[in-house]
Amino acid sequence: EIKELLKTSRLTTLLGPGGTGKTRLSIQAGADVIDEFVNGVWFIEFASLIDPSLILYETASALGLKEDGGRNISGVLIDYLKQKELLLIFDNCEHLISECAKLFQSLLTSCPKLKIIASSRESLKIPGEKVFPVPVLSIPAKSEFHTADSVKGFEAVQLFTDRACSVRQDFKISNENASAVVQLCH
Repeated sequence: EIKELLKTSRLTTLLGPGGTGKTRLSIQAGADVIDEFVNGVWFIEFASLIDPSLILYETASALGLKEDGGRNISGVLIDYLKQKELLLIFDNCEHLISECAKLFQSLLTSCPKLKIIASSRESLKIPGEKVFPVPVLSIPAKSEFHTADSVKGFEAVQLFTDRACSVRQDFKISNENASAVVQLCH
């Protein structure tokens, strides 16, 4: 669906609460369409950015750009992207929503071949934005007692297990830990 949205929209925002898989989904969509962009697909992460004035620098840095001979970073960025055919993936825009909206609108206005995927907990509310709501993962109902069998088919539990196994390879959902895993997922 995201690949189809990219055919008709230059800005697609993956919208949903934290932990729903927006980042993984945007990266997969970018990987799936990389051959359609002559100048590639670029990933820019804003999660650790606190100062909104740094989003231009973070974007330029991801593209290997620096201020040039007195020109401001905005001009350098737009000049570089103006004729490029590429996809920029901006992750975790929610805490910089106003600044991201201004940047994206400026880039899309100045760079006719540019497309953007943004992930956020809220919409950017700029012209041309297509919003793709990322559904929350399925999760067992809250209760006092769960078993390994009662939780095994839920997406949130599967994601938790996947992440736990990346830290401790022998991790398994058991009757003893199933209720605690469900509690953590909630």
